[in-house]
Amino acid sequence: MKNSKIIATLGPATENINTIEQLIENGANFFRFNRKYSPVEWHQREIGLIRKLAKKLGRRVGVIIDIPRFDYATDITDYDYLALSYLKTADEVVGLKERLKRKKMNPSVIAKIENGTAMENLEKIVAVSDAVMVARGDLGKETPIEELAFFQKKIIDVCRQQHRPVIVATQMLLSMTENLTPTRAEATDVSNAVFDGTDALMLSEETAIGNNPIEAVKTMTKIAKFCESTGELRKTEIIADTLAEKLILVTTEIVRTSDKWPIKAIIVFTKSGNTARILSSYRLSIPVIAISDDEDVLSRLSLSYGVIPFFKKFDQIKFEDEDPVFAEIKQRKLIKTGDNLIVVHGSNWLKSGSINNISMVKA
Repeated sequence: MKNSKIIATLGPATENINTIEQLIENGANFFRFNRKYSPVEWHQREIGLIRKLAKKLGRRVGVIIDIPRFDYATDITDYDYLALSYLKTADEVVGLKERLKRKKMNPSVIAKIENGTAMENLEKIVAVSDAVMVARGDLGKETPIEELAFFQKKIIDVCRQQHRPVIVATQMLLSMTENLTPTRAEATDVSNAVFDGTDALMLSEETAIGNNPIEAVKTMTKIAKFCESTGELRKTEIIADTLAEKLILVTTEIVRTSDKWPIKAIIVFTKSGNTARILSSYRLSIPVIAISDDEDVLSRLSLSYGVIPFFKKFDQIKFEDEDPVFAEIKQRKLIKTGDNLIVVHGSNWLKSGSINNISMVKA
């Protein structure tokens, strides 16, 4: 399994159903739509195709709408994340969320960091955002080029510390717009983003207008899988303040030190998705299977490193070793009989913020 998530930008090169299906099969977890291009009807039609295909394939595939200005926010309603460009302060993110709420829309906002002022306000912007993008195209123009790699690492660290998904974007495999293979520098760039601990990697021109969109996704998947397998992802200091965060820290230590009783997966019962996001921040080598009865929560969790969202309407509200959900997870081949698992849970599935227990079970 690939823990890093891949975002493919949809465009003329990938707008047909067969190509979209191949992109999903080869590792695309999200599709990005840039509202600067094409009429709203095109975006709606293509999003409809993605939703239809995801259902057919039994996959959870997300949609990101990239907007240059607030005016576009209400044009399309079927999305999981809205990416806001050119922001400089946290107030702009808050303002967009308030605007969406007034429109009865469920706001999940990606803050695109692409200028020096946004870097100065980084911690505050991350705190009010649902996810963050290292938008290196404009960030590399608006700030000194020699500082760009440092900024990338800084943004990733702050996002991990605040448990927010982070995306690295722009020119990752740009030469594959024309060529079947990337340059050595591009392969190294993708690798370093994974080693830095990003949640997601984004393709732009490569899949929107390129000649080799499927090969680009295949290549990115291959690089990400290898880098993850090395165990060399960069560690960052994450402070555990709350009871839930301390419990999760203990869970990560068990996973990393259980050589004689190796843990194969962490099962998280979550209402808001917060527990799964905190676990994801530690970039463990095993999957975090997040179980929730909220489809919106699960769609957002699809962007988090190593998280596998799993929908379940619960028959009971308390944890039981023989919960039928384990059989369902086995059927999906996410775990196998005999696997050692850690279950992170509270006393009541339906209550957000109730995580207070960990249990070790055998599948």
